[in-house]
Amino acid sequence: MPLAPSSAAAPGFAERIGRAVFFPHKAVRALSQGEAGGLRDTALLFLPRLLVSDTQRLSAELAQVHDGGVRAVFQLAISAVSALLPDVLGILLASVFMSLTLGESERQLRPGLTLDVGAQAWLGWLFLHVLMALGQTLLQREPEPFMQRTLPWVAFAVWLLYILIGFLTVRRILVEQAASATGSQATARGDLG
Repeated sequence: MPLAPSSAAAPGFAERIGRAVFFPHKAVRALSQGEAGGLRDTALLFLPRLLVSDTQRLSAELAQVHDGGVRAVFQLAISAVSALLPDVLGILLASVFMSLTLGESERQLRPGLTLDVGAQAWLGWLFLHVLMALGQTLLQREPEPFMQRTLPWVAFAVWLLYILIGFLTVRRILVEQAASATGSQATARGDLG
């Protein structure tokens, strides 16, 4: 007895993250078609991001929670939020940039797509930071001063590149939608005539 065709399973969290890091244009297309990812996946990675980059400062403040009580917990929360603030602002600025550049045509996209694409671009930046932390741990030494100055800029450049890839993919999607709408209208007119 033949098996009935089944629909492909939705990609899991790890697959979506991998696609966003290694194939950002495919990830943007998946987001435009309503697949999960973007801001939801990024939000899940904020805590690991804190652990990778601000471990020493946060663990020192966490040690003070026992003695400091509520005030120390409040200070820890403020530190965590302030550590994530540049990331969140970058995601929002990327989204605003795309929205302003796309103009009126953004209305043809699903709501929140530019925010999801901006958040997804952040994953490339995070990936490089995790690689740097992993390399530092494996080598068990601090990177050279030149590398300490250069690697954050490289990660920032990757973030900008991923924002550009996302923006260009969204523009291509809009062009494809306009072309298919024009083709459908021409076919409909041909059927009526």
